[in-house]
Amino acid sequence: MDDERPAGEVELPDLWMRDAEMTEFLEHPKFAAIASLRKTGTPLCVPVGFIWDGTGLMFSTACGRGLERRLRRDPRACATIYNHSYPVAYVLMEGDALAVADPDYEISLRIMRRYMTPGSPTQTMDDLDVESFARNYISNGRTLFRLEPTRLVSYDSSKRGGAREVERLAAYGASEKLRKG
Repeated sequence: MDDERPAGEVELPDLWMRDAEMTEFLEHPKFAAIASLRKTGTPLCVPVGFIWDGTGLMFSTACGRGLERRLRRDPRACATIYNHSYPVAYVLMEGDALAVADPDYEISLRIMRRYMTPGSPTQTMDDLDVESFARNYISNGRTLFRLEPTRLVSYDSSKRGGAREVERLAAYGASEKLRKG
């Protein structure tokens, strides 16, 4: 990727993330919604953990699951990664998600540990035995996929006028209700 906006993309160029900003955004544990296509052509989204390797999104799924079958049949996919708080920020990626080698499930386990290790912001269970979970996680096999984006869109609303503007926008809904009430 580079810091140039993809051809034809003119939407709010001051709000899209630069490479370093996007890498930092993707380094924090968030879930990705992976959209794949059913046989009928309708999309289906599945939440997954992932690792961004600098040029592609890597995620795994249990062997035999629907996501694996759909991507092996038709690798076209879209990933949406977003934060869960205001200000809104997200990255959208479109491309082919292809199965790649994962000897000894090394990358799949690294992805799992990113989310399941105590201290991760996504881990809230007090009594989780991570190693037991990891053994179960790979017991039926996993397929690692890598989505290399052919189209990438990012958005960071915190760039819209700084903290004061963000606070104003966040309060807008409540203030509108107060004025109408």
